[in-house]
Amino acid sequence: MADMNINPEELINNLSQQIGALMAENTALKMAIGKTQESLDAAERQLAALTPAPEDAGNASDEGDSKKKK
Repeated sequence: MADMNINPEELINNLSQQIGALMAENTALKMAIGKTQESLDAAERQLAALTPAPEDAGNASDEGDSKKKK
């Protein structure tokens, strides 16, 4: 059977180290999310610049339909 004596100082030290590691990982993940969001925003801006405005898209399809009807 395992030793049931718990050293409070050792336990607190171990938990503090784990908390510190988790905080560092959390910070790194937040930074990665921020960079990913910036990249996504840039990609969305590029896509918006390449995508025709809704009224332009409607005119293009109307022209195609009128050519088909003739």
